Amino acid sequence: MAEIIYCKLTETRSRRTWQILPKQYFPDKTPVYELAVSISQYTIDRVQHPFDCIVGLYAKQLNFASTQKYYSYSGDVYSIADDPKADSGYQKYFKNRDKTPEEIEEEEAKLKSKVLYQIKSNPDIVPMSIDKDGFYIKDETFYLLTRNIYKRVNTMLTGPTGSGKTQVVELICKQLGIPCTIYDMGAMHDPISDLLGVHRLDDGKSIFDYAKFTQDVQKPGVIVLDELSRCPATALNILFPVLDHRRTLPVEIAGSKDIREIPIHPEVCFISTCNIGIEYTGTSTLDKALKNRFFPIEFTYLPADIEARVLMKRCDIEKQDADMITSIAAKLRRMAENAEAATTVSTRETLMIAELIHDGWSTLDALNYVLIPLCDSKESRELVRKLLMSK
Repeated sequence: MAEIIYCKLTETRSRRTWQILPKQYFPDKTPVYELAVSISQYTIDRVQHPFDCIVGLYAKQLNFASTQKYYSYSGDVYSIADDPKADSGYQKYFKNRDKTPEEIEEEEAKLKSKVLYQIKSNPDIVPMSIDKDGFYIKDETFYLLTRNIYKRVNTMLTGPTGSGKTQVVELICKQLGIPCTIYDMGAMHDPISDLLGVHRLDDGKSIFDYAKFTQDVQKPGVIVLDELSRCPATALNILFPVLDHRRTLPVEIAGSKDIREIPIHPEVCFISTCNIGIEYTGTSTLDKALKNRFFPIEFTYLPADIEARVLMKRCDIEKQDADMITSIAAKLRRMAENAEAATTVSTRETLMIAELIHDGWSTLDALNYVLIPLCDSKESRELVRKLLMSK
């Protein structure tokens, strides 16, 4: 049943002994007897560990001694934990110790059928890390978004500009091996031609030239509707039947002999990104009916210490410079939230500052060059200057 057998260090007749813990089974489901285990001192020194410490042994290397009064063990140990609470394998055994092998197998089968288990057990799917990717996202947010993409759940990512919403979708799609196409919804001046197509003259005849979007929705992949809160209402009306249970793209403007209703491929997932708030000019309040067609995931600004590590990794600057950038950014963000200032700072902008420092500019000059132009009033510029002078 189990690949790993757990023992506890006990004292018997003034002698330290490794004792098999109760209610354990070998992989063939035969019970493991609660006997002592003889382990070479070269493998593990009993004196170096406290009583009640837990050691994990490979079941295949556990054998009866010739007298069959104890087990002998050869080979390396799987794990050793002076504090049993720190050993996840032991904790799993402890939780299941009163269950039969059949009950444990049934529970494990149910667990393995869960999407979260399949994602976490896939070695190709790994949460982003600062050291590996120069990028940070909470593990729980990563797994939630990965699950939604995996199951083709339409998802809306909201949060501050420059917080990595679009980038994280691209990175997850790369890990999953899924094509990712990005549409800049804020740049659409004519949604009908951009999303559906236009009539053109070809050799004196009028033909309907379908937009690229009509082709992409018919292929497996992720379609990112970037800056959805900036797009015209016409585009949103086109997207309603695409995003709900109908999963179709009506093309009413096509010719009478053309295809006028395009089915959305069952393996297409739509991800939208939105900057929502009074500080984002050019955005519109999203229709509740549209928002209800998406699973919501909210992004926030990075904690200052995490953001500093990102700047150090991606821009190769000193810690003291990164700390100064992030402390000023955090203060401006708090002031903007409390309506004390109209200027907020995104991670995209803290990266700009860090890149200037890396390229030779002084910290103060870099801060001034990036932050001052963000201010849209004389009062906010003066506030930022005072803040920088205090550093």
